[in-house]
Amino acid sequence: MIRSWESRGVPLRVVLEGIKNFFEKPVSGPGRKKKAASLVLCDSFVQKAFLMSRTRKIGREQKIISRDDKKSATMDLVRYFLQSLPEEMSFLQGDFHFALQILEKKYPDEEKLEKLDRTVDEKLINNASESLVKRIRSEVLSEYLNSGKEEINRIIEIKLSRFIRERFQIPHLSLFYY
Repeated sequence: MIRSWESRGVPLRVVLEGIKNFFEKPVSGPGRKKKAASLVLCDSFVQKAFLMSRTRKIGREQKIISRDDKKSATMDLVRYFLQSLPEEMSFLQGDFHFALQILEKKYPDEEKLEKLDRTVDEKLINNASESLVKRIRSEVLSEYLNSGKEEINRIIEIKLSRFIRERFQIPHLSLFYY
């Protein structure tokens, strides 16, 4: 496995990120336990981390990224997400298939992709566990003591959506992010 990652040019920090994500992934189902650790089991997480790492670099580069490159990066991330769709996120499957249909067009409707991205965020927020919502609410309330109720609720939703997207490596659908 290590040689495979090395031959593909996966940086060590990305390999470590993928392995970390493997161990942090919740095990679904009652009474289920995580399998014994093996680099083979970590491979899909390392691949996903590498893909995410490559797309994150797009925004850091000083050159202008073409719309086609953004579209291609988004399509790759969406396809990979659908291939490795976590069971807990199965409610997003239809939205990501619809995003692929939009992205496969020569000139994808960016407004539809942005709207779909907002829909995904709403679904993530609405399907979040009560314990996660309570934890994030507590963090926000301690950090933003003097903010109004509407602003606090907006911040909670943003933090909740970001946390879930990062935890499950859910890509954005809008080309704006790439």
